Amino acid sequence: MVEIAEAANLAFSRENIAKFNAEALAPGRTLVAAIESLGLKLTGEEVEFVSSLPAGQQEAIRAALYSAASRGVPATLAWAPGYDNELTIWESAGASGAAAMTILLRTPYDRR
Repeated sequence: MVEIAEAANLAFSRENIAKFNAEALAPGRTLVAAIESLGLKLTGEEVEFVSSLPAGQQEAIRAALYSAASRGVPATLAWAPGYDNELTIWESAGASGAAAMTILLRTPYDRR
């Protein structure tokens, strides 16, 4: 998961977000397809991990990244070990009005 987060963070950084094609994350796309659109070749184990996330969480992550890319809002994806599957998404704006989104995914440690 760390490698996936690193690739997403590079693609969705303030410097690169405008270059990202938001349609790669459009409704109807799977989260695996969206991740692969970042240019990251997922291993079988990584595909299995992402596909095993609860369907609602997969869709929420895809939709949040689609929203960020469509609006040019940088996004940070982070993973942490947890007990159950958890997803927290927040967006904040600085004093200058520049916004940023953070997506925190927690999964059981043995499913990283």
